[in-house]
Amino acid sequence: MALEEKLAAANQKNVGRAKRLVVFVCLAGLGVILFALSPSWDPTRLKEKFIPSEKIIPAPGAITAPGKAKPIIDQPIAIPDRAAKPDKVGPTPKKLNCAASDQEDERCQKFRDDFKKELKAFESDFEPKLQLASVQQWSAGVYEKIFEHKQAAIRAFSEGSYSSALAQIRAAAKESFRILGVKDARFDNHLKAAVSAFDSNQFEIARTEIASALLMKPDHSIAQGYQDRIELMPKVIGYLDGAYKARAENHIRSERSYLEKVIQLDTAREKEKARLKHLRKEIAEEDFANLMSKGIGAVERRDIGTARTSMEKARKIFPNRAELSLLKNRVERLDRELSVASSLNDANKAISHDDWDRAYQAFSKAKLIDPTNTAATEGERFAGQVRAGRQGLDSFLERPARLSSKAVAAAAQRLLASVRHLTAISPTLKTRSEQVSKLISQANKPVEVVVRSDGKTEISVRRVGIVGKTLEKVINLRPGDYTFEGKRAGYKSKLVKLTVPFNGTGLEIKIICNEQI
Repeated sequence: MALEEKLAAANQKNVGRAKRLVVFVCLAGLGVILFALSPSWDPTRLKEKFIPSEKIIPAPGAITAPGKAKPIIDQPIAIPDRAAKPDKVGPTPKKLNCAASDQEDERCQKFRDDFKKELKAFESDFEPKLQLASVQQWSAGVYEKIFEHKQAAIRAFSEGSYSSALAQIRAAAKESFRILGVKDARFDNHLKAAVSAFDSNQFEIARTEIASALLMKPDHSIAQGYQDRIELMPKVIGYLDGAYKARAENHIRSERSYLEKVIQLDTAREKEKARLKHLRKEIAEEDFANLMSKGIGAVERRDIGTARTSMEKARKIFPNRAELSLLKNRVERLDRELSVASSLNDANKAISHDDWDRAYQAFSKAKLIDPTNTAATEGERFAGQVRAGRQGLDSFLERPARLSSKAVAAAAQRLLASVRHLTAISPTLKTRSEQVSKLISQANKPVEVVVRSDGKTEISVRRVGIVGKTLEKVINLRPGDYTFEGKRAGYKSKLVKLTVPFNGTGLEIKIICNEQI
């Protein structure tokens, strides 16, 4: 039953009561007129009596901003019908014939002035609120009634019936106050219904109810917030259906994907946020466990690349898990083992190419990684011996003449003895050992040298002996570098150097001191 119908029924019930009050009203009429004429009565107080305050105090359990509190009104808000029983409102003035004989009556002047004030108040206060609340759309009958009162007031005023005009504008104000109170209650009920439907994912009902609420209070921020969320409901509900199905089938990753789309559309869905948080943690735990298992398996297969990659991915999920330290130790140990193995392999390849410099470097690298590795330690020592032996033999090969010295030859013999066991694995070392040994033999084989002079010059060979004065003499010298010296009294001495080669033949030297002092 519409509100207007309820009021009509109530009026009919009151007819009987009204009849009983007729006698009382007649007796009280005289007092009312006297009160109206009282200087203490101020019709401008109408605004204070009938215009609702802009300040609205929410009832307990009232709806708050979307997503921030329970969006349910626990009990309907009762709007007191203050307009039906206004406090100390002056009685309807007695009609006067202000258009004729009573034109100059003091009361007519007052009725006229009061009407102007209250009409202005009605137009500035009530009419904008009626328009904002769209009363004409949801209570057309009341709206028309209000403005019928206004038009009647204007007609009465134009006819000079100021008291009737004042009564009509007050009736319009009273009805406006009453319907605006009804508006507040209806708004709360519509908003409550919209929120309830929203929480139950009933899109059509929610959309209808929120539209009705905003029709009455288009600027209400909470209602506007819910309207925005309700408009997204078809998509949100679709994603929620997908999430529910995925959950029923235990497809947690698919459920996570659907819920992420829901939250992306409607960030205020706290229930879905909590579920998404739980899913992300559950998935993270599952991913971490899988990566750890994969990493351990890779270590056992000696697949260092997969092991390291799995470990780093697991670390991004839970950086401080104790399990990571265990896997890290195994990965590092495997890394060392593989690095040592790689270096030893490089060393063996170098040995196969008789490249002992590279072999030594590879063994040294392996030893640096793992000082306890016997193969690396022994390999470095062995390769070092080959390198040292080769370098020593090279020094004799580069200056073979030195081998004519007994001391140098003896040092060469000792070196040959120390590397003899290594020549079997190093063809280069073997070849160089043979070359040095041959040079030692050749260095001990004398070579004939013909010394020529003038028979007057005293000739000697430093660190070897005296040749004497001679015109021509043959001496035997082992391969090497020698210095011949010639002396003669009254003449400058002369020094001549001679290198005796291995297997040399036809060697001659001429020394004559012929430059006088």
